[in-house]
Amino acid sequence: MRDADFHQRLHARTPSTWALYAVMVVNVGVWLLNLLQGVNAMQPSSAELFAWGANSATAVVRDGEWWRLLTATVLHAGVMHLALNMVALWDAGRQVCRWFGNGQFLLIYLGSALAGSALSLHFSAQQAVSVGASGAVFGVLGALTTGVYQHRDRVPRAMATRLLTSQGLFVVFMLAQGFTRSGVDNAAHVGGLVAGVVIAWLLIEVVDERASLLRRAGHQVLAAVVTALAVGGLVWSAQPGVDHRELFGNQAMLREVLPPLQAAEKALQQDAQARKEGRLPHDRFLDALEQRHIPAVRGVVQTMDRVRPVQPLPLLDDLRHRNVYLLEMMELELGMARGTVDPAQAQPRMAELSTLLTAVDQRLKDRSADKPN
Repeated sequence: MRDADFHQRLHARTPSTWALYAVMVVNVGVWLLNLLQGVNAMQPSSAELFAWGANSATAVVRDGEWWRLLTATVLHAGVMHLALNMVALWDAGRQVCRWFGNGQFLLIYLGSALAGSALSLHFSAQQAVSVGASGAVFGVLGALTTGVYQHRDRVPRAMATRLLTSQGLFVVFMLAQGFTRSGVDNAAHVGGLVAGVVIAWLLIEVVDERASLLRRAGHQVLAAVVTALAVGGLVWSAQPGVDHRELFGNQAMLREVLPPLQAAEKALQQDAQARKEGRLPHDRFLDALEQRHIPAVRGVVQTMDRVRPVQPLPLLDDLRHRNVYLLEMMELELGMARGTVDPAQAQPRMAELSTLLTAVDQRLKDRSADKPN
């Protein structure tokens, strides 16, 4: 049989590859929706992707957010990530749609996507959030090579050789790239590929015209059950990793707290240095404490109280304690100067606060020294 005749026969069985168009529209549509909501088009942050449904072992396993296994597969880390996946899907997806039919293509695509996300829970999604349709794309590639191999006696020899060679080499090359480059979720690739091969092996291709509808439906149910058991088993056996919700929440809190904190500290240090050098008279320094510095530090403490995380964050706790101690010291110094606080009572407390402040500063210094370069 000639290649043209075989293609015509497949086209007659599946005239429209609507399922491929549907999944591509969903992927591109979600990216456009991200863009409209202000997500960076080229390099979205991990926090943004997590908020939209990226895969995370802790969120899925501990928090029960199983839906992330699917939503992660329609999110992408920028337009280039999306474009590469869609180009690969377009080439292999058209052939798989015609080879297996639209309904079975969706089973292959979704099953591979979920399996890739589930396997990632044991690897990449332990530490980083994971996104992308590449697990599903690898599943489609695996299904194509499996279908061609299973029915190589019914496919024109030249066509079978070309597909097996080109698709096989492409899969090997992409997997090798994933193992040698950082930031690539190769576990999702492998999980999707294996799922695509297994599902395709269980399904009956449209080229097998002898199979009855009942037999086809039975194989479809079997493929769906096997996929569900595999995905469920991978999720059940996974362990929580980095708590991305807490991590990104704490980062957002620090972004809100640090600017006013740094501004208040800088202003206080400048006035304290000016007083030490004699450029700022003591009475004017006291006025500055009362009018600017005490309200500024009090505002910082109030901000910290408002954004405090559910889980303790040692850095934020130390920063809060430091500002609480500093605020009390400034109020005591101002009170003694204004005659509203008894020095005999205030000075022991000032010494105690100075000791506490020194200890907090040392902890902050040690934490900064332990931070990786």
